[in-house]
Amino acid sequence: MKIHHPAPLLMLSLLAALAAVPEEALAATVPAPAVNISTAQQANVGYAVASDDLLQTHLATSSFAGDFQKEGANGTVAFNNGIYGRQGNQGNGGESATADGSHTATFTFDTVGGQGYNLSAINTYAGWDGNRGGQAYVVSYATAAAPTTFIELATVFFNATTRGGNTNSRVGLTGSGGWLATNVQTVRFQFSNGLDYGYAGYRELDVFGVAAAAPVPEPSQVAMLLAGMGLLAARARRKRVA
Repeated sequence: MKIHHPAPLLMLSLLAALAAVPEEALAATVPAPAVNISTAQQANVGYAVASDDLLQTHLATSSFAGDFQKEGANGTVAFNNGIYGRQGNQGNGGESATADGSHTATFTFDTVGGQGYNLSAINTYAGWDGNRGGQAYVVSYATAAAPTTFIELATVFFNATTRGGNTNSRVGLTGSGGWLATNVQTVRFQFSNGLDYGYAGYRELDVFGVAAAAPVPEPSQVAMLLAGMGLLAARARRKRVA
């Protein structure tokens, strides 16, 4: 009698069931991270910005909504060119990307490794003349597993208003218990209204992290797989006896 073994088909079905989790469900399993937000401002002196963060070394694509060149500022190139720029008004080609509640900047990293990036910190910088160096935005991220579902990371509102000089500000985001966010594929900045002057002049967005390693299976997944393999082996034995 010719015996037909269902093992390969059943194994494929089992693996498919384990993998067939909707993107929204994958995103829902990611807990909202606890974020530490630090702010600083100083008059007439800029900040040192990075030249080797992820937006400069592992950026695949970027997209923008809104006019980031008010008063003739340099625009979106200022977000990740590693230059802080001169002091004072940044019109007429100055080193700044102007943004308010009608502006969004989205950055997608490369897919080297296929698991996204674990973020350790985000630092953002703004600077203009007096009372115009504040920052206001919501930053979100999407993971490699759910690339179109964004998870809010932090809301920033820092109305920096240095009196009697040029205003420069720095906002730092770090995780309170380790990584700021894990397996990140895309970072999105949705800029906000409410600052004294109306819009801010952003000098640089620095995003730091490392490539994420392949995930280790959860114990429950391993147990399910082993149970399925045991079931397949038992069925194969019964077939042989028959």
